[in-house]
Amino acid sequence: MVIIKRKEEIETTKNGIYKLVVIGGGPAGIGLFVRAARIGLLSRLLNPTVFGTSEDLELSQGLNKNQLGVAVVHDGDEGSFGAGNLGAFKINSNTFAKSFVSSILDTRSDLCPPETIEGTFLQNIVSHAATKKLQKVGMAPCLLENLGCFLNVVGSELSKEIAKPVYRDASHCLFDSRTSQFHLLKDTKGRNYVRVDVVSQITNTTISIFAENIVLAVGGKQVRPKLPHPNLDQKLFLSDFCLREEGMETLRQHLLRAKSSSVCIVGGSHSAFSVAWLLLHRLTKKTQPFAVQKLLSASKNADSVRALNHTSEILAIHNSNYPADDKNGTDFTSQIEFGRKDITILHRSAIKCFYMTRKEAEANCADATFVDRCGSVNTFTGLREDSKRLYKDIVNKKERRVRLFQVQEKGNQSLSLKAYESAAAIIWCCGYATNLIPAFNINHEFIQFALEHGVVKLNSKAQVLIHSESLIRKATVKNKCTPTYQELPNVFGIGIGFHLRASVDESGGETRADGVTVYHRRGATLILATLFGHSVFGGENKSYDEMVENNDKIRKEGAFSVLEATAKRTFLEQIASRNLTPRLRDSSIEKQITQRSSVSDHHAVKPRDAITKYWRSNALLHSAPGGSRLLNVHSKPQDSQALVLDRRVNIRLQQLSQRHQT
Repeated sequence: MVIIKRKEEIETTKNGIYKLVVIGGGPAGIGLFVRAARIGLLSRLLNPTVFGTSEDLELSQGLNKNQLGVAVVHDGDEGSFGAGNLGAFKINSNTFAKSFVSSILDTRSDLCPPETIEGTFLQNIVSHAATKKLQKVGMAPCLLENLGCFLNVVGSELSKEIAKPVYRDASHCLFDSRTSQFHLLKDTKGRNYVRVDVVSQITNTTISIFAENIVLAVGGKQVRPKLPHPNLDQKLFLSDFCLREEGMETLRQHLLRAKSSSVCIVGGSHSAFSVAWLLLHRLTKKTQPFAVQKLLSASKNADSVRALNHTSEILAIHNSNYPADDKNGTDFTSQIEFGRKDITILHRSAIKCFYMTRKEAEANCADATFVDRCGSVNTFTGLREDSKRLYKDIVNKKERRVRLFQVQEKGNQSLSLKAYESAAAIIWCCGYATNLIPAFNINHEFIQFALEHGVVKLNSKAQVLIHSESLIRKATVKNKCTPTYQELPNVFGIGIGFHLRASVDESGGETRADGVTVYHRRGATLILATLFGHSVFGGENKSYDEMVENNDKIRKEGAFSVLEATAKRTFLEQIASRNLTPRLRDSSIEKQITQRSSVSDHHAVKPRDAITKYWRSNALLHSAPGGSRLLNVHSKPQDSQALVLDRRVNIRLQQLSQRHQT
């Protein structure tokens, strides 16, 4: 692994300019490299001097600096590179395990641009144990802990790739480092570039590096709210903390001390129902002290006898943290018994669930007015998997330990206050705010990012939006003014701390798209397109949405071709296995199709239409409400076991692929 630490390397960064600096080495940060590798742009990204074009070198030559590739600034060690904090959450994913693996490792030569892992660092991940574990789970949610292990493998292989001789002089990984600030600059021709100040968390030294573009993948943080009364703060927990092992055990101990199982969860999003799910499935079980769990986890590969020798010491440390409680006989390993209505969820907006099809949504009495291009409802805004099942159980009175209350933002606050006061613990599940980095413009003025609910807004190209200078000046004179924004052309955002608009805006609003596969595909593609042009979208495509739409058509054509070939093969097998008339047995299907479709150019019949016409003419293809049914030869329609050429099959195939193609 190459880390900038030697004097000559620091001098290289001073005299060079990176094509790109990525701030953050979590799932969103590595997504850029995954996408670049899959579409054949990684070499150009990591070493523009050797693999780039003359356009890639224009700015560095104008500044009289050496052209460098990419610098990744990661505030963790190499072991956390790739997954960040994702693996620390003790819940299941809301996406199928297969989708995560497919989005990174599947070869899709049929798409435009073609996607492959052959000859890339991703090829080394295929046979890894972490990959096989997710593949075994398949079309089901996986533990985020297992997903984190998989992404750490991706990060490890990426760091090895950057360390290869062909790249190591141009691209670098800065582990255990953080960005203290960045400054926007311009050269004499008005071209933009950036100075980034990086602080080593080990040596506490600062170096300044220059880049043509920067990507902010710094994640988000939860902010403690101001509750109505200060005495409520002592029982306030944040969901980000409670979804981790240490946080869940701390909450358990808090409830045992309070001798109450009453919990108030604030929020109606996925994290709120994830916390409720974890309370019902983890706190209701007897557990070991957290310190012992850490010991056993760290000793999995160690000699068991040596581990047991330290158990008493760890227990002593754990017990010393709560001497008063232990004297009173509190058992911190005991389970929590939740009674009826012990868990209250307060939410403002109506709770939505994800549905694969409009028909499924209507069957559940959900609003199916808006659907995406795959026919799905609430793609980015609805509850999924464990959270969705829990919500359904609550609504259908199957789960009576949890109750829901919808409160109005400006309505009577007595309900909320009563819920706060009666609860032994309050868990805040109201989203994340961006981990902001101080930024300054060319005039050394502080930049005000455009925020929505604490999250930085992006435009359709994933460029960061800021308040325009005219707005800032106007605000000093007039309190009320219409917000106006401008983009920073060479500053991008990706990940949980940034408002990336959904590819398919089903409701016409500013729907936010989040998720690992979204970062690896949509977010990364938009950034690479700004760096390298529209060729990133493939073919004649000029935008990401156009690329997705055309690839959807390709997938539909491919799915129909498979069904068509299967139908044809089935028909030929039936002809061969039955004593049919010589005309049907000896004549060529292709010849008949050709003859039937031999018409003038302006009445030309498409091959698909000709084949369909052939099946119908031989009384083999019957129309059905959901599509067309191919009947067995000499069989009655009601007894048919034949293949269904059904548009629902195409829809289903498209919906499954949409999980990792969005």
